Amino acid sequence: MIAINNQVERSSGESRMKLQHLEGDTNTQMSMIDAKSRQLVDEVKTMIEALRSASAAERERMEQRLMNLIEKSGASRDLLLEKVDKRLDEMQYGVEARLIKLEEAILDSRNQITDVQTHIESKLLAKMDSNIKKNSEDVTKLKRECREGFATVHESISNVKTVMEGKRKLLEDQLRKEIGQIRKMVVLV
Repeated sequence: MIAINNQVERSSGESRMKLQHLEGDTNTQMSMIDAKSRQLVDEVKTMIEALRSASAAERERMEQRLMNLIEKSGASRDLLLEKVDKRLDEMQYGVEARLIKLEEAILDSRNQITDVQTHIESKLLAKMDSNIKKNSEDVTKLKRECREGFATVHESISNVKTVMEGKRKLLEDQLRKEIGQIRKMVVLV
């Protein structure tokens, strides 16, 4: 019984350890994914901010250049303004296109992270379900073995009891015969 109890406790302890390792691995992987996604978002934000700053600086530079040109040449002012506006529009369009691409990249990264996270969660849940099922089967098998062991012990005890009862009756009959013979001998004497 003690060995069976020890085996059940050892099996239960091993299952707990496996589950704790799985949870630890899951937490580590989730932390790594979270840190990676945060780093990616921070990098993209930094890039966007740098592009905006560069765009603003370029715009200011172009505006300053335009003002200088206007001061120098009043006749070509309208033409220069048109060229500068066109250049600024092109730059703004380019920056907006890059921002859209970066936002799409961020969205794709988030979707990939979500897919990876979902895959990891489903894989871990499947593994945990498998371990729980195996442990349940082990416990059921152990219970069955215990019941069979108890039945065998009970049967052995019943057999020993029957044998002992038979021996007791034989001894009782033998003692009665011997007592009867002693009485006959006493009567004869």
